[in-house]
Amino acid sequence: MFKSKLYTTAFLLFLLCSACSTTEEVTQSPKNERGEQANTATPAESSTQQPNVYQKTLSDNLKVDATVTAPQLNEIPVLQVTEKVFDKDRLLGIFMKASKVKEEKGDGITTFTSVDNDLEISDAGSFRFRTTEGNFVNAVINNMGMEKERGLDSVFKRKELDFMTREEAINQVTDVFNKLGITPHLPPQVYALDYATLQDEQDRLKQDEDTKWWIDIGKLKLKDKWDKEDECYYMVFRNDIRGLTVTSTGYILPSSEVKVLGSEIRGIISKNGIVSFQIVGSIYAEQNSTAGSASLISMEQALENLKKKYETIILKDKLTVANIAMEYVPVIVNSNVDYKTGELVNKQMELVPAWNFSIERKFTKGDKEYSSLEVVRINAITGKEIP
Repeated sequence: MFKSKLYTTAFLLFLLCSACSTTEEVTQSPKNERGEQANTATPAESSTQQPNVYQKTLSDNLKVDATVTAPQLNEIPVLQVTEKVFDKDRLLGIFMKASKVKEEKGDGITTFTSVDNDLEISDAGSFRFRTTEGNFVNAVINNMGMEKERGLDSVFKRKELDFMTREEAINQVTDVFNKLGITPHLPPQVYALDYATLQDEQDRLKQDEDTKWWIDIGKLKLKDKWDKEDECYYMVFRNDIRGLTVTSTGYILPSSEVKVLGSEIRGIISKNGIVSFQIVGSIYAEQNSTAGSASLISMEQALENLKKKYETIILKDKLTVANIAMEYVPVIVNSNVDYKTGELVNKQMELVPAWNFSIERKFTKGDKEYSSLEVVRINAITGKEIP
């Protein structure tokens, strides 16, 4: 139990810090939600990437059975970018309607509170808007993966809710993107959260020993009872730049253990409007100049390089490439170190086109089979792995 609580503690701490980082690996979840990215691109721009299916056996324990999403382009520019910092007054105008707002600063985050709303703005540029209503929904959604290995789409089966159509909900949330100057990749991943299923999932959580422990110490607050007025849409967006999606998964540089953040936006909308809106990672803003365009290696060439990577490893587990996407991946090309804090400063960053391979690893512990999801990024210009 003690170890279990430690793992749960680490998970909840991650959720609290999720405005500042993204995950590269999702463990024990074969059907984890995979957010689609978000920004202010038009649907026509986003739809230039048409998915198809690709199957191939690379080795005995490495197979490809993947959905492929890639634009029909031979050249894609490398972009010089910065991590976007949002204007405080603009954020307050969009999310905090009340006249009386309390401001608090601490640990690199400024928090604005009004009635049951709060807006957290990170010095690094990301932000998170939450209401009491949104917190109750997130409490269920964020803890589901700790209990069972299934994605939201297998639990919440409805496509539409009575208070608003799916399309109307998407339009209202993307309107916020337009105000923020972000280009969403469309369509987003959308889940219709009906009250009966929310209640069922919350009841399941209450039976979990670790969850009960967090409830008992007051760190996890659940709703007393869900009803139809609480129904909402939960959306996961990714963002586009020049029609190409920015990766949602971050990674850690092995040489310095510095996090390079991906880009994802999560929103919840109910009959009361937007009740939760969060940037996970960073939004990247293109600078005036680009590093230029270059010819890209093909997907088949990238797969050969992926095969070579695993040829040097004795594979005991079965690996399946489940998703392949051509995406922009952020890389740090130059920086200085603040020797007092150990943090990187004066970062120079680029978005580089890369073939991203989402790989499902199946393994056995005892008499049970588990799976994990890992991401390998192959630079589509050099053919080398990132990082």
